[in-house]
Amino acid sequence: MGSTTHSIEVNAPVRVVYNQWTQFEEFPRFMEGVEEVRQEGDKRLFWRANIGGKVKEWEAEITEQIPDKKIAWRSVDGSPNAGTITFEEVGPDLTIVDAVIEYEPEGFVEKTGDVLGIASSRVEGDLKRFRDYIEQRGRETGGWRGTIEEGEASALGSQQADQPERSSQPPPNAGVSSETAGAKSTFEGGTVEVPLSEEEVKVGKRKTGAGDIKVRKTVETHQVNVPVELKREDAVIESGKPGGSKGRIDPETEGDKL
Repeated sequence: MGSTTHSIEVNAPVRVVYNQWTQFEEFPRFMEGVEEVRQEGDKRLFWRANIGGKVKEWEAEITEQIPDKKIAWRSVDGSPNAGTITFEEVGPDLTIVDAVIEYEPEGFVEKTGDVLGIASSRVEGDLKRFRDYIEQRGRETGGWRGTIEEGEASALGSQQADQPERSSQPPPNAGVSSETAGAKSTFEGGTVEVPLSEEEVKVGKRKTGAGDIKVRKTVETHQVNVPVELKREDAVIESGKPGGSKGRIDPETEGDKL
């Protein structure tokens, strides 16, 4: 079985660097050829990678895990491989990451690549991309603080809030109030601090289009026969004449005599 060893300095606290490495499902972000890593429990990982143009899948088991110190694993089926990652704090914001990877080349392409040092350069590139990833973020995306010794996982350890598994989550106590962050629970004779989370749901409303409305005006003319009442008025003018005689004057014939 071949092996390769590489080391790199990361400008971040050891806790941040270690926590990020426990987020195995994010490995495809910086590991060349790795297409998927799926967490199937505290100790079990499913891997799928493209190696030399060939897709390979295998199951791996975490054999040892010590927070801020070490993570070791080995494959249990598929492509034989194993590895150990150690973390060394050399300053408040400086960590050295050492990687020892063991693998068994399969087929002509992989064996040729091993001879040419392709596998070694790939591991070196993965470490550099991991360094850039965590330094650019400035913090981890999550972390699992449990301990695994001799193949056995500890009881919860100091697992982060909102992390029943090793899925990517914000750093410890992110969004947790001071009243709930220090909550404690008793576990088999001991006391374990388990941060509680606080969730806030915002409900709002928004406007959506409901269609257009068109208004049109039409004018229609209809002929209607309406009876009209006519009124006639007659005027009677009386005038007095010498001698006391009076007479009726028709305004149409006598008008000029007035």
